[in-house]
Amino acid sequence: MQTIQSASWLDKHTLLFSDEEPEEDEEIEEDEELPTRFWCRTDPPALAWRNEYPQSWALTVREADRTLYTSSNAKNCTLFTNPKVLTVEELLKNVLFPPPTGEEGSAEQKERLAHWQREVVEREGQSVIRWYRETTQEKFHVADTIWTDPATHRIIARECRETDPMTGRPVSVQVCSDYRYNEELPENAFEMPPGKPIVERDLTSHMPEVWETLSAQERHALQALLRRSEIAWQNANFAEFAALWNFNLVSNVPRDTEWKERLLEQAEAGSRWESQIESANKQDFIPVTIAVHAFHWVKQRHKILLIRSRLSVSWQEGGVWEGVTEYCVRRRGRGFRIVHWEAPWEEIKEARRRSLAA
Repeated sequence: MQTIQSASWLDKHTLLFSDEEPEEDEEIEEDEELPTRFWCRTDPPALAWRNEYPQSWALTVREADRTLYTSSNAKNCTLFTNPKVLTVEELLKNVLFPPPTGEEGSAEQKERLAHWQREVVEREGQSVIRWYRETTQEKFHVADTIWTDPATHRIIARECRETDPMTGRPVSVQVCSDYRYNEELPENAFEMPPGKPIVERDLTSHMPEVWETLSAQERHALQALLRRSEIAWQNANFAEFAALWNFNLVSNVPRDTEWKERLLEQAEAGSRWESQIESANKQDFIPVTIAVHAFHWVKQRHKILLIRSRLSVSWQEGGVWEGVTEYCVRRRGRGFRIVHWEAPWEEIKEARRRSLAA
C-alpha cells in the first residue's frame, strides 16, 4: 500500500440560521457557508487551511511545534507555540478511517468503532465502505457519515449533520469532498504570504489563567455560586436559580424563558449535580456554542471569568455522567453573577437514557 505523503480536501461548513425566530429588534442571520481548503504533508508534519469568507480570507499553518496565522485584513502574521506537538499519527486522523491508532482488530480499535455502523455501498461507480453513526455531543444530536476506500482506508468523502434537540432544527451541515492523495501541493501551501512580518504572541496573556491568583474569599464565593446554582437546578427552583444570573446581559445566548423550560424538564429525572472548579480564565469575550465546533464570540466591554468545572451528575435509579462544563461569570458589586452556561445537557440526558435502558 502506498503511504500518504500529502493530501488535500475541501471542507464546506454551513451554519444554519434561517429558521430561527428573531428577538425583538434583532435582525435574523442568513445561513453562512464557510468553504475551507486543507493541505497536509507528513514529512515534516504540517497542516494548512485557508478559510474563504465573502469579503476576506484567513490562512493557518500548523507545524509540529508552532502555528502561524494571518488574514487578508491583518498587517502581521501571528505565531503561537502549540500546546501539543503535531505528530504524523495525529495528522493522518484527518484522512484515514479507522484512524491509525492501535492494532487492527484490537480491543482499543473495537471500542473506538463501537458506535459506528459499516456497510459496502456503490459511490460514483466505485465500491466503497460507508461508516455511519448517530451520537449526542454537548447540546446537539450529531449524524456522521464517512466513505472510505476498502483497501487503503483513505477517506473519500465525509459529512456531519447537527440538530438542536430542543427545537428539532438543523444547525450545521459539514461536507468534506475532493480528497486528493500524493498529488503535488501548491508551492506556498505551508508558507505565510510575503510582506507580513511574523509577530510572536503568547496566548496565555490574552486569556490568562487566574484561579490561583484569586483570593481564598473569591474562590470560595465562585464555588458557592456554582453550588447554589446546582442545588436550585436539581430542585427545579427557578426563582433561586434566576437570582444567581444576569440572563439578558448579552445577545445570542439562551434567555430566562429557555432556562426555565430546561430546568423544569430535567426536574423529573431526580438528579444530583455536583461540581468542582478546575480553572478560571479572564477574557473579554463570551464563547457561545452554535454547533459542536462552531461558536459565536460575544465581545464584552468588561472582563468576564470563564470557569471550567468538573461536573458529576447522578440519578436516584442509578447511573452517572461525568465531564467538564463551562460557566461565564461576571463581577457584580462584591459578588458574582452567571451570564452564560455551556451545559452539555443533551449528553447528560443521553447518559440517563442509556442507564435506564441498561
